[in-house]
Amino acid sequence: MTITKKSTVDPIIESMYICIEEKDYYGCIALLHKKILTKKTKFPILEYVTHELFRRIPEPCQIPFCDKVTQLNEMSSSVVTGTALQIRLDKHIEESITKSIEYIRHGNQWYHCDHISERVLGFALLNYPKVILPVLPSFLKENDKWMVRMVGVAGHYAVKKGLEKVYVEELFTLLIDNA
Repeated sequence: MTITKKSTVDPIIESMYICIEEKDYYGCIALLHKKILTKKTKFPILEYVTHELFRRIPEPCQIPFCDKVTQLNEMSSSVVTGTALQIRLDKHIEESITKSIEYIRHGNQWYHCDHISERVLGFALLNYPKVILPVLPSFLKENDKWMVRMVGVAGHYAVKKGLEKVYVEELFTLLIDNA
């Protein structure tokens, strides 16, 4: 079964809301896993589900929730965690970047790296280039293929989404200098 419509997940989201209201986050994660993550759910639907859940999950519970979703090791779990960390970027940029690195390393697969890098570091680069560009060289110097890939994926996303020319030039110079 492929999930392509919001109307398909809306009743599941309602059930997850009940779990959240009862502070049954394990129940919420179980529903997310069984009813959504194990299906072929389109990425925009996964992003929609995450936005809906994170409107209700209290802020102190959000990172522990993401930690548990990451442990599910489903291909689509990284779309959920990446979207969740993106939602938190505005108030928790450093924590979101740190957790994205943790989740990418835990996933240890190209798709986890790409899903999270686009949604967190790429989105941050696009929206906070003065903050993010200075930290990219440290990622490129790490002896970890996922950190190097993360910068490339994030840069691709930010450029594709309209990163200002001055920052594109700085990004490309950084990439060429570290090639």
